[in-house]
Amino acid sequence: QSVTNGTLTITPAPLSLTVANASRVYADPNPAFTGSLVGIRNNDALIAAFSTTATQTSHVGSYPINGSVSGAQFGNYTLTTTAGTLSITPAPLVVTLVGGFYTFGSNPCVVTYSGFKLSDTPASLSGMLSCTLNGAPLPIPAPSGTYVLTPGGLSSIDYAISFVAGTVRVGYNTPPSFLTP
Repeated sequence: QSVTNGTLTITPAPLSLTVANASRVYADPNPAFTGSLVGIRNNDALIAAFSTTATQTSHVGSYPINGSVSGAQFGNYTLTTTAGTLSITPAPLVVTLVGGFYTFGSNPCVVTYSGFKLSDTPASLSGMLSCTLNGAPLPIPAPSGTYVLTPGGLSSIDYAISFVAGTVRVGYNTPPSFLTP
């Protein structure tokens, strides 16, 4: 009688990591990334980690979120990873016309900005600031009168810009204080 020994072949167990999608506003820090790790056996201590190339200064757009797994027993698994997507959305920026009195010959298209992030300034925007009067370009120099002007002409990939109209008065001399809007 003869005995032939057999061989037990242990193959790696399948393990899947699905990275969750995430989003944030331009110039905010990246959120904590998460994912779903399926297929762990024997309560093995495996750790999922997540990374992206997007930094706090990354522009609006979509960036991949990659996942990896580590742990002493990780060699016992075959990993399949599904990347997630980080969506960076525009930050709100409000451009408000500065109302008040302007002398004839000056440009009453003066605005303030609220909402810049990081070290951004008006120079970070595309286009040229302009003001419209009832939808038509404001003539410069503006004729004497009282006007409701709407700023515009600026754009940015990183900002969702809102324009707030204001009332200006254009005249030849500085009016008495009781006439100043």
